[in-house]
Amino acid sequence: MSLDLDKIESEMSKFLKSEEGKKVMDNFLNKIEIEYEIRNKQLERFNRIGNFNEFVEKVIVKYNSNKYRNFWYKKGIEPPEKLYWFLFDYAEKYGRTCTEDEYSKYGNVFTGEMFYYEGYYFNKMHGQGSVVKIIKE
Repeated sequence: MSLDLDKIESEMSKFLKSEEGKKVMDNFLNKIEIEYEIRNKQLERFNRIGNFNEFVEKVIVKYNSNKYRNFWYKKGIEPPEKLYWFLFDYAEKYGRTCTEDEYSKYGNVFTGEMFYYEGYYFNKMHGQGSVVKIIKE
């Protein structure tokens, strides 16, 4: 069985131009916008709290602990690190983009973006997946 990509593209195009397709796309884009607004409010609230360094250290200790990692590995799942992604977004919003010297010192060939904030480097890396690595200065 082979896929007829031209036919699939044509059908998708027809669907997206239909009223139903436009409605699906509008709903999808509204969902993304709402999620972005929620994340932005979370970042602003965290910024007002002001315990950044304490929080980062607790997250690093938790995610690097054998207890946390083994819990997920025993389930056959890569340990989730949602708080690393949250902190990366925070550093992107409130920190600064790293310099070329910082990229060469703290980055690697997989680095996509890197930000600096309050003594920490937040390195987003892409390979077979994407991860965030936090490095203390």
